[in-house]
Amino acid sequence: MIEFKITPGGNRPIYQQVVDQVRAAIVSGELSIGDPLPSVRGLAQQLVVNHNTVAKAFAELVRDGTLESR
Repeated sequence: MIEFKITPGGNRPIYQQVVDQVRAAIVSGELSIGDPLPSVRGLAQQLVVNHNTVAKAFAELVRDGTLESR
């Protein structure tokens, strides 16, 4: 499972930080095909952010074909 780390108030929006970390985990092999990600609400609670922020990140990853929603 990926350990997400965000920087609130950083140069990049939080949703983009989540997107970047998922992509980096795929490239590094930390995340493989079929590996589950936390739920939107679960990750939002873990990161202490609004669930819409995580939903936006996941939607972008699905839209660009990086993730598949089930």
